[in-house]
Parts: sequence; C-alpha cells; structure tokens
Amino acid sequence: MEIRLKIEDNMNKAEEIDILEKLRDTYTNHPDNYLATLFSDKFVNWASKRIRNDFPVDSMEYIKAHEQDDQKEKINKLEERLEEAQQGIIEINEVAHNATESTRYYKEEQYKLENIINEKEIKINELKNCIINLKAKLYDLLDNK
Repeated sequence: MEIRLKIEDNMNKAEEIDILEKLRDTYTNHPDNYLATLFSDKFVNWASKRIRNDFPVDSMEYIKAHEQDDQKEKINKLEERLEEAQQGIIEINEVAHNATESTRYYKEEQYKLENIINEKEIKINELKNCIINLKAKLYDLLDNK
C-alpha cells in the first residue's frame, strides 16, 4: 500500500479534502490497518464539511459529537423500551382488573346460588316434615278404623 500526498502550507479547501478522500479510499481498499476506522466515510464526510465551512477539523470534537449521538441513540432505545414496558404494565393491569371484576361477579353469583340452594334445602326439609306428618296422620286414620 503506497500513497503519495503533497502536503504544503496554505493549501486550498479542495486540496485538503482531496487528501482526506485519498486516505479514505486507500484505507477502504486496505481495511486491515489501525487507521482504517479513523478514515471512515463518516469521518471524512464530517471533516470535509467542516473544511468547506471554514472550521478546523478537531478529531476530538468529532469523537465527542459521535459519543453524544451514540448516547442519545441509547437513551432513545431505552426510552422506547421503557414505553413498551409501561404499555405492557397498563395491559397487565387491565387484565388483572378484568380478572378481579370477573372473580367478584362469580363470587356474587356463587353466593346467590348458595342462598337459593339453602332455601331449597329448607323447603325440602319442610316438605319432608310435612310428608312425615301426613304419613303419621294417615297411619293414625288407618289404625282408628
């Protein structure tokens, strides 16, 4: 890998951008080098824009800006996951509320049915007693004849 660059004082913007692009192209063709990640498309595009706008190219500024972007992206992803989790909690609470209401309804129905059964059992016992009394009267009538 050989690259020849003519670097001088007072170069114009186009010449400096050309050097960056040559470095990017060389490292793109030979990515198994330590500096390959430095001269990525992302960095070269950022640096070229800075040069065109008459700003110095400070690699630490680039790193900080991209660290902030990475942090913002992570925060956004976490906020999305939090929102999904909160929505899940709302749905779970709705299901739990519906289950509680259903349980309350069925307990009330069970209570009503138990009362009806108790009333029917009382009636059955009353009818049994009535039958016993009628049988006793019938035997008394049959014995008296």
